[in-house]
Amino acid sequence: MFSSVVFENASLDNVVFRGATLLNASFARASLRRVRFEQCDMGEPQVDDQTQFSGVELVDCELRGLRLVHDDEEEEREYAPSRVRMRLEQMGVRIIGAQDTRLSESPAIAPDTPLYRATQRLLRMFQRTTVVTDLMIESRAHTDRKVIYGEVIPLMERHGILAQKPWQGGGRQHAWVIQCRVDDLLTAEEVEGNGDLNAFWEDLRQQTRPRSV
Repeated sequence: MFSSVVFENASLDNVVFRGATLLNASFARASLRRVRFEQCDMGEPQVDDQTQFSGVELVDCELRGLRLVHDDEEEEREYAPSRVRMRLEQMGVRIIGAQDTRLSESPAIAPDTPLYRATQRLLRMFQRTTVVTDLMIESRAHTDRKVIYGEVIPLMERHGILAQKPWQGGGRQHAWVIQCRVDDLLTAEEVEGNGDLNAFWEDLRQQTRPRSV
């Protein structure tokens, strides 16, 4: 078992890791070429905009998620298995085996729809805090605020994911508190086993599905 493995700034070529358990592994600013991980527990690795992968393979490995840190310090987290795979493959990582048998058979939600984009934007705010206010939405999601107020927040409230709470600070603002772990909600997009959270994503899927004319 390797805890807090420092791959950061590392340059590796033609290396094989077998049966390793990696905890809190960060590949920030790392360059990996022809590196192969076999039957490793990758945990929830972190990458950034400077991470470079070429010919990297994950063979029969376990992945619980993926953290992506951007140059502006905004962090994204992916837990839906197909999105973890897609992100890594876009970076030059080939994933072989270790399919997640809990995957839902429901089709993935198109990531380029305004509703899905705004949902992910709001969830990224809740990854940093349990309470989001009007001011935070205006400053961090200005371009998506109409969809967030008009569609995302009402949908989350209907499913019991968000609840409005009294604002106790200065001025007049609305504030919302999230009622579940963001990681659990993101996982439920594709992994079955949590009926209430799965139902939210199915509702969102229905609303983003193209309507027949």
